[in-house]
Amino acid sequence: MPSRHSPGRYSGQEFDASLENSEGSDLVCLTPVAIWTDGTMRKASRTSRQLSILAGLLWPDITLDGEQGGVAFTGVVTAPPAKWDAVTGASGGLTPGSIYYLGDGTLTTARPTTPGEFEVIVGYALTSETMDLRISTPKVLGGVPKTTDYTIQPEDNGTLFTTAGASGTVIFTLPTWLPGFEVGFLVGASQILEVLAPGTDVIHHGNLASGAGGNAQSSHLGNGLWVASESSGLWTTRSATGSWSVT
Repeated sequence: MPSRHSPGRYSGQEFDASLENSEGSDLVCLTPVAIWTDGTMRKASRTSRQLSILAGLLWPDITLDGEQGGVAFTGVVTAPPAKWDAVTGASGGLTPGSIYYLGDGTLTTARPTTPGEFEVIVGYALTSETMDLRISTPKVLGGVPKTTDYTIQPEDNGTLFTTAGASGTVIFTLPTWLPGFEVGFLVGASQILEVLAPGTDVIHHGNLASGAGGNAQSSHLGNGLWVASESSGLWTTRSATGSWSVT
C-alpha cells in the first residue's frame, strides 16, 4: 500500500505517496497508475475494474521497472506541455477547460462509451500545463458483456457482468475466497445466466442456500444479482432484482 515519506518535488510540487513499479517496463512522468493486488503500481486502464481504480499520476519523473516512484492524487499538477503530450498523445500540452478521462495507461478528453469499460474522471485542465486533479470513482458502462462461460478473476472485483448478446446458457464460475470481493450479474438475454460456486463453496440467497459447489440461476431479461465473498467457502447475495433459483 502507499507509504508516505519525505516528499519529492517537481516544479515546486510534492507527491503524495510512493509505490513500486511492477508494470514490467519503465513508466513516464504523469502516467495514470493504479494499485495492483500486491500493493505495487501498474498503468491504470479503463478496460479493467482493478486497474480503473486510479491511484493518481506518476510524479515527478520517469520510474524504472521495479523501483519506487512518487504518485500525485490531489491538488494541482503543473508540468511542461511535452510531458503532458507523452500521456495524452496530443501536442502543445493540455486543452484548457477540458475534462480528462482515464484511457489505457493514458489521459484523454474522449469520454468512454464502450459497454464494459469504466468511466473515470482524472481532472480538469486549467492551462496547457496545469491540471486540477479530481479523480472519480470508476463507473462501469452498461456492464461487461460475456456470451460464453467465464471464470471470474481477482481483478474483476466490483465488476458488473451482463449476458447481452448470448445465444445460450452462460456460466460464471466464482473465484476462491477473496476478502472483500464482490461481483454483479445482469441477465442481458433471454437465456440462463448461472453463477457457479467453486469447489465446495455455498451460495446463500435470502433464506435459500445452495448445495456444495451449487449455483444461482435466472433467465428473465433484466434480472440482476450481486454476490459477495463473506468468508471462506461462503458467498452471499448483497442485492437481487427479480427471481433467482438456488440449487
